[in-house]
Amino acid sequence: MKINFRVNHHTEHEITMGHKLGFTPIPWVDVISATANMKGFTPLRAIRNMQGWDEKLIELAAKECNDQGEIAIVSECSPTLLLVPKTKNRVTPLRQIDFLTKDLIAAVNKLNAKYLHFTHFGFVQGILPFDEIYAIFRSLLNPKVETSLEIIYFELDARCLDVMTWFYRDVVVNELKYQTGPLEWSNTDRFEWVYDENMNRGTGELTAYRFVRASA
Repeated sequence: MKINFRVNHHTEHEITMGHKLGFTPIPWVDVISATANMKGFTPLRAIRNMQGWDEKLIELAAKECNDQGEIAIVSECSPTLLLVPKTKNRVTPLRQIDFLTKDLIAAVNKLNAKYLHFTHFGFVQGILPFDEIYAIFRSLLNPKVETSLEIIYFELDARCLDVMTWFYRDVVVNELKYQTGPLEWSNTDRFEWVYDENMNRGTGELTAYRFVRASA
């Protein structure tokens, strides 16, 4: 199994307002994992909007996931959606983070998935959860863990690229003693606000802008 980092660059509006709006799907993945949070302009809502999934279905699944405190498999979605309960930085015990990561791997194995789109760190708000990230890398990369996965497409916020990849190398080289080559990474689509004259016919300026993929 290998990790391919996908770097997310956000608009000033997304960063200032804390609104995650853009999402770039990967057509060939089997499963997408996301944090179970549909309250506000969250990454899960951005994913739902782009994928066209039923909103009520995702809201109910997210609530049940948080209530149960374990991974939820939403098989009605394509690709299959794996929801992970919300955690709190420096509050949720690391043993719970380890449990959830292993539970995620178990769900992936149950589906016999080969390609996982891991979206949890594509839009970071507040303090980066250092200990949580270390715990996740240790569990995901543990050579004793059996998994059907071949590639994890790991979303990274561009603002945290250097420190996140440093964490990864520290776990791989210094803790797990892997021999690792160059990191594999790519940029996701960039988005922008564009003026749409057709939307501004008597409706006011606030509705005259659309959030779309950047043309260049």
